[in-house]
Amino acid sequence: MKDVTEITLDEINDYYIKNKEAFMSTSSAEFSYLRLSKESIISSIEISNSELLEDYKKKIDSGLLSHDKTYTLNHLVFPVKDNKESALANANAALNELLSNMSFEYITKKYEVDEDTKNNLGFIGKFSFDDLPNFIKNNLPTMKNGDIKLISSELNAIHIIKLIESSTPENKKFEDVIGEIKKEIQKNKGSNKYFSILDSIKEKIYIQNLPLTEVSKSYDFTLFSTEKIDQDYKDNILSRTV
Repeated sequence: MKDVTEITLDEINDYYIKNKEAFMSTSSAEFSYLRLSKESIISSIEISNSELLEDYKKKIDSGLLSHDKTYTLNHLVFPVKDNKESALANANAALNELLSNMSFEYITKKYEVDEDTKNNLGFIGKFSFDDLPNFIKNNLPTMKNGDIKLISSELNAIHIIKLIESSTPENKKFEDVIGEIKKEIQKNKGSNKYFSILDSIKEKIYIQNLPLTEVSKSYDFTLFSTEKIDQDYKDNILSRTV
């Protein structure tokens, strides 16, 4: 026969006291909550056409809705190979011819320029200021339409640019920016409304000690309830540990 180990009640109680945590069930509770969606409040804000027009005029007056100024340019690149002085002499000779009314296309065919310059015949087109490289940006503010300038500050090439023309910035049309303006006003008004409601709800709950049922009725919000859940429960709403 197998030996039978007898365990006394005192031993059982002693084991239970020493290992009580192992016999404890997980804390759980039922919860009620309100859902306040900032996005829903923002999208529900209605904006009148007069509000949109008023904001448009304010932005026009402050210069926020003007198109970028553009610059139409000729550009020649004389690559520096072994000797920068040689490239600079080449560029200066070309500059003198340009100042004598020779065309940029003529220069691209006569002088040693890079491949891109040969392909575009010295015309690079129209650009906004921010789209231009720094060595051109740094020189444009002092140039007038028709000015030609040689730039020797770069290590790998000598540049010649001509400002053909610069545009006067025009204001964007109302119909082109109405959607953008509406979104901005909705976001500002909706965000203010959201935080105002949130502060009011907090006051009712934490200052006035009103129950959620009453708070939900005052704002016509749905009161949600959970089943009994423990500290490990998570979903899209109760995403933090309860």
